[in-house]
Amino acid sequence: MIQYSELFPKDNETFCIRLDSKTGTLPKGMYRFFDSHCDERKCDCRRIVVSVINEKGKDLAHIAFGFDPDAEESGPYLEPFMPQSRHAELLLEIFTDLVNTEPDFLEHLYTHYRLVREKIDGRKYKGRPFPKPGS
Repeated sequence: MIQYSELFPKDNETFCIRLDSKTGTLPKGMYRFFDSHCDERKCDCRRIVVSVINEKGKDLAHIAFGFDPDAEESGPYLEPFMPQSRHAELLLEIFTDLVNTEPDFLEHLYTHYRLVREKIDGRKYKGRPFPKPGS
């Protein structure tokens, strides 16, 4: 896996949320979502891992997200092979809500996936269409 920002260091686009008050176990503050992608050539696994980091730079959750609803590893879930904080379950809920209610956020992830595949494979991405936001 390689973080999007490692392949595209000039693209400072990061998805963030700011909590103005404590939400469950999460203290108020800024939370950044960094997406990582498979770096195997010619792989179209259509799966990413999103790391959620607080404003102090601490990893709080690693959320795997399979884009295809019929695949074995579909939808968002906590990545079982990565460390998780006590806030991970709540961050998974927030991430799932963002995916389901914010079409721009989901399109942002799809766009990053396409760009990463094109850079690694050296050709235009020709994979199946992604599910429509909200479907």
